[in-house]
Amino acid sequence: MTRIIEIYNEKQEQIEFNCENLPLEIYFLNNKEEINELLIEPFYDNKELGDKNVIGYIAEEEEHLFFQPFEENSSNTIFHNDEIIKKSVWLKSGDTLQIKHRIISYSVSGDRISIVISRVAKAPVIISPPQKEINIHEAGNNPEKSTHIENGSYKSDKQKNKKIISFFFVILILLACFVFFC
Repeated sequence: MTRIIEIYNEKQEQIEFNCENLPLEIYFLNNKEEINELLIEPFYDNKELGDKNVIGYIAEEEEHLFFQPFEENSSNTIFHNDEIIKKSVWLKSGDTLQIKHRIISYSVSGDRISIVISRVAKAPVIISPPQKEINIHEAGNNPEKSTHIENGSYKSDKQKNKKIISFFFVILILLACFVFFC
């Protein structure tokens, strides 16, 4: 089967391979010009790692691609679809690999395989709500529609009154049934 593998690096440059170029090597290049650039290229067994910090390999078995982490790479935690991995995983369309602050997205469309390398966006800052009770009525709202926020729950006075009336109505019906059947 002849499939095309398109790799889009962090600079959005497109590199194209076919399945004959497998396995692909995933590594960080540690040089002075491009600090910690993540690259995916065909693997050449030259045994010299040089300035490479090899993360793993993408290879093919029975026309399916898989990711194999590099055995000596214990310093980098690798996530496959948000789960930590230590051994080979099959790659399916829509899968992601996260290594440090990089995400590798994998998608398949017909005979085209797209692999996109991108940086992880910064997480938004989450602000917690205040823990003390807030009484909006005291803030100058209409007394008929006063609301209270207590222990994280929000209820208006009308909602509280409705529940109390419903409770007494149910008790009245139960008493009527008891008298009727006895």
